[in-house]
Amino acid sequence: MKPYLYAFDVNAIFGRAFPHTHERVSAGRVHEKDFIDGHPVYTLRETLRIIRSECQQVQRMGLPNSHIVMVCDHPGKNFRHKLFAEYKANRPPKPKERSEQERILPQMLKAAGYPVLCIEGVEADDVLATLSTKLSSMRLHSTIFTGDKDLMSLCNEHTTLFNGKLKKIITETDVLNKFGVSGELVLDLLSLSGDTVDNVPGVKGISETSAAHLLQKMSLSDIIGTPEKILKTDLRLRKAICKQLKANPESAVISRKLVALKCDVPLNMNFNEMRFSGPDKAGFLPGFFDINPI
Repeated sequence: MKPYLYAFDVNAIFGRAFPHTHERVSAGRVHEKDFIDGHPVYTLRETLRIIRSECQQVQRMGLPNSHIVMVCDHPGKNFRHKLFAEYKANRPPKPKERSEQERILPQMLKAAGYPVLCIEGVEADDVLATLSTKLSSMRLHSTIFTGDKDLMSLCNEHTTLFNGKLKKIITETDVLNKFGVSGELVLDLLSLSGDTVDNVPGVKGISETSAAHLLQKMSLSDIIGTPEKILKTDLRLRKAICKQLKANPESAVISRKLVALKCDVPLNMNFNEMRFSGPDKAGFLPGFFDINPI
């Protein structure tokens, strides 16, 4: 088998799993081993189930893997918070049950037999971008398991995404069809339109559609540096957008820095270490893997 990496954006999967599992438990529909020694583990169980299920789905699509790695967000702040104090500040406080389970998520994954990358100072997206860039440069293939829009910028002939909610492999052609620009311009697009999920401001009045329209005609540097050129386009709100960019070009500049993905993160793990090793039941809460056999 040729080398092929599955790389999971684990916190994104955990974020999908938490609402419905927490709603079930909060409603009193508690299953055996939802708690172990007083610790909630119900979303950990669902996260592990999703990981295994999505592996099987992609394998059935004809993309079997030889390597695998779980990438987690480090709990501390990262370099983006230094650039913009309001980065992700729009998110409500996490319930205690979520924070407690996220805290031990890497430990659970390691005990399940998966290699885990959780690197201080950066986000999981930066680690995934580094993996994609390194493997692509060696002409090695990978699939990133995530639904994040910014990671669509990584799609190329060697890197695809798997969107578990859509149960779909995302290719560079899909990116072009979704955004109207190629993957290499997706981050430019998000720097103009903003990203409400991460509280990236973008430029007031520019939607993803408007941003794509502009980027099909002009470079981002021209849009920011010489916004009067926008007046020569057929964009419907060109006057208002030109005025906004002239008044506050820094909004686009800081947004571009926030959405930029680091592709040179020191991984402290070589490619050959990114293999499933089998569970270590003693490495996690007792009884957890009796319900979640690996």
